[in-house]
Amino acid sequence: MLIENIDDFKRWVRVQFQMNFDLLRPHLAQAQRDYLLPVLGPTLLAELNEAYTGSDSDDALDPVLTASQEVMALFGYWLAIPALQLKMDDTGLHALSNDQYKSPYQWQVGDYRESYLLAGYSAMENLYSVLMQERPSGWAASDGYAQYNESLLRNSTEFNAVYRIGYSHITYVDLKPGLQRAQDLVLRKELGTEFYDSLVSYLSEESASDSVDTDMLDIAIKKLRPALAHLAVGYSKEVLFKTVNGSLLSTRYEGNSTTDVKVIDDRLNNEFAVNVRRNAMNTGYELLSSAREWLDKNAEDFPLYLNGPGYRAEGADERPAEDRMHNTGGMMMV
Repeated sequence: MLIENIDDFKRWVRVQFQMNFDLLRPHLAQAQRDYLLPVLGPTLLAELNEAYTGSDSDDALDPVLTASQEVMALFGYWLAIPALQLKMDDTGLHALSNDQYKSPYQWQVGDYRESYLLAGYSAMENLYSVLMQERPSGWAASDGYAQYNESLLRNSTEFNAVYRIGYSHITYVDLKPGLQRAQDLVLRKELGTEFYDSLVSYLSEESASDSVDTDMLDIAIKKLRPALAHLAVGYSKEVLFKTVNGSLLSTRYEGNSTTDVKVIDDRLNNEFAVNVRRNAMNTGYELLSSAREWLDKNAEDFPLYLNGPGYRAEGADERPAEDRMHNTGGMMMV
């Protein structure tokens, strides 16, 4: 594991010296599996473990290792709290048992535990930022890295520029399944798979075919990104949302409260999310229509679009009728 002793754990969580590290070990292991592995991938996690144990020290990995240990410690402690038999004094809750401490109320344990959950997600945001800045080689082979590719919106900054999500990496990752659906179910069908994939490749490789002007490609991407972001929110049916300072953020957890309030909050969250998705879907199609109008007027600059199923010719069209009237899926184009 990336934390193997109480001293390393205490860099991130204030606990008493008497705490037995063996009590924390299974919860830290679960935090590493559930919260770090999906982000880092097995290759980078193994490299960080080697750097931590000193068997293969790599100073370049130090920022990633530090950020990963913070995530692991905070989520591990959050998972461990119910099993630690916490006691309370005037300085807070502690994993100790003697006459100087009293048992806390359940709401106090809930609030205390939720504070570490919030801290864990904050640390997760920082870990994503470090990964994006350092770009360690071991990350490139992971599914977590793939979250930031194969799209016209490759990270939270690009997404936030056209749909406010508070620059949240976590929200971007939660929206990624909806982003994939928006691409597969709408943009590739509307614009043509070859043309759309050529735009994604252009962003990935930062190069384009000699027959396409790069300035025009940049404009096309700029016009399509707002539509893609709104459609992604519309297709994110698994995600609940909240608004913070005007930005849309996903909720991965429920706040500490009574059962009755939780039921009400869930209902309100669901209704809010449904309205957000509906409005985003409508706006996304309006933005896509505007982008397509521009593409149609400039189709000569985009051969893959011009000869694909998405092009809607104005005036005389010399192509065969079957090419003009149907896309590759056999759908009639109006």
